[in-house]
Amino acid sequence: MILRPPRSTQGRSSAASDVYKRQYLNNGLYKGTVKAPLVPSVYAAYKMDKLAIFNFMIGNYDWGIPGEHNVKIFRPGTFSANNKPIAIPYDFDWTGIVNPSYGIPADNVGITNIRQRIFAGICRSREVYTRDLEEFSRKKEELYRVINEFPYLSQSSKKDMIAYIEGFYDLFQGRNNIVDIFLRNCKKL
Repeated sequence: MILRPPRSTQGRSSAASDVYKRQYLNNGLYKGTVKAPLVPSVYAAYKMDKLAIFNFMIGNYDWGIPGEHNVKIFRPGTFSANNKPIAIPYDFDWTGIVNPSYGIPADNVGITNIRQRIFAGICRSREVYTRDLEEFSRKKEELYRVINEFPYLSQSSKKDMIAYIEGFYDLFQGRNNIVDIFLRNCKKL
């Protein structure tokens, strides 16, 4: 099976479509992938945890593994204990980082503003969250560089996106520590 960009980018020549294709071509995800079953116990937990943290960081509440809502689940063509399925997210137009003018949260999600963050990950230990967040911390400058070097964003959009992400990193310290937020809001299996 070939991984294709979401319908919203297929057949269009756009910066977003080109970035999407380049990212997934470079990561080899067009080759050797097959659809994975929706059985939570077979997923690579650490990858799913990073997906949940990433979605929290960008303010994306509009995703879910059940029903493959704004994610596609794939596993490598050769299944083994080390080749567990992964989720590839897409459709970020309703995220806090994008901050669309039409972005009004659904009544049932518990937020009043699209820029509020919701953690929708599975419950893990404090140590697991801390370990995963260390990777996000190490990649902070790289993330900012990608935003700043992206030629199709205005300077004001770049500044706004970085300020929004900085709000995520601000949660790493203080009384309302990000790990405590995750522990309070995670989904129990």
